[in-house]
Amino acid sequence: MQVSVIGAGGIGSALAAYLARAGNKVTLVFREKDEADRVRAQGLQVTGVQTVTGFVEVLEWPTLIPDSDLLILAVKTYDSREALRSAAGVSVGVALSAQNGLQKEETLAEHLGNETVIGSVIEVTAIKQGEGRVFNPSIQLSHIGELDGRDSRRVKETASLLTEAGIPTQSSFVIRSIEWTKTCQWIATSLLSVMSAYAYPFIFSTPWLSPFFVEIVRECATVASAEGACIVEAPSLFLHQLINSSKEEASSWLQEKGKQLMAAWGTGYRASMLVDVERGSRTEFDDVVGYVVRKARQRKIPTPALDFAVRQVSRYVGSTLGADAEIS
Repeated sequence: MQVSVIGAGGIGSALAAYLARAGNKVTLVFREKDEADRVRAQGLQVTGVQTVTGFVEVLEWPTLIPDSDLLILAVKTYDSREALRSAAGVSVGVALSAQNGLQKEETLAEHLGNETVIGSVIEVTAIKQGEGRVFNPSIQLSHIGELDGRDSRRVKETASLLTEAGIPTQSSFVIRSIEWTKTCQWIATSLLSVMSAYAYPFIFSTPWLSPFFVEIVRECATVASAEGACIVEAPSLFLHQLINSSKEEASSWLQEKGKQLMAAWGTGYRASMLVDVERGSRTEFDDVVGYVVRKARQRKIPTPALDFAVRQVSRYVGSTLGADAEIS
C-alpha cells in the first residue's frame, strides 16, 4: 500500500517508520532540505516504546507526492495549507490528520474533498531529536471514524493497517466526540502549562492549578455539547472523571492522576505549547484554542475560566485572541 505522510516532525516520522517496517511503501514529506538529505542517507531511527529503523521515500514540500492509498497530515496546524500543496491534484484514497484540534478535517476537505477525509485521534507521543532520530515514549489506542458516524469498510481497513504497523487503532462511530474530548483536555493542559511553566504532571498535581483545570474542561465540554458532541472515555482521555463528579472530587482525582504520571514519566515531559513558547516558535494557539473560543462566542456560552486563561496566554504567544473584537 502507498502511504504518504506530509510532515516529518516527531509524530510524522514515527508513523512513517512504523508503516514502512510493516511493508508499506511510504513517502515522507519534509520541510527542511538538510533533514531530508540526512534521512535519505540514514533512514529513520525510532526508540522508546519500540526500536525501529525505517527507510522511506523522502520528498521536500511542495514536491508532489505519488498517488496514495492513505495520506496522513502531520504538520503543525498553521502549516497545513502550505504543506498540502504537495497533494495538489494527486489521487488519494483516504486522508486523515495526526494533528491537534477540531479544524483539521475541514482543512483536509478544502484541499482533497469531503469524500476523502475521515476523522482521527492519533495517540502517538514522539519527540524529534534531529538527524532522523525520534524518541517515542508512548503509544496509546488511536481512533478513526467517518465524520457522520456511519459504518464503513475503509475505516476498518485503515484501522487494521495502522494496528498491524504497531499503532493500535480502533474504528469509532463517535469520532467527533473523541476529537472534542481530546481537544478539551489539550486546551486545559496547554494553557495552564504556559501560565505556570510547569512540567506536564505538575499541571494536574498542583492544588491551586487542578480546580482551574477542571473549570476549563467543564466549560469546553459545554461548548462540545452545544456542537452535538459529548465527553467520552478513552485510554488516554480522562475528562469524564472530571465532568461527572463534584469540583472537589474532580480536583482531588486530578491531583492523584498527576502523581501517577510523575511516577511513570518523571518531571521532564512538558506540553508542546510550552516548549514552543520557550523556543520562541509559533504555536497552535489561534488554530486549536481559537476554534473552541469562537464556537463559544457564536453560541453565547459563558466561559470565564477559559477566557481568563486565554487572556493570560495571549501575551506569551503573540495573539490577539483574548481581545473581544477577535472572538465576538
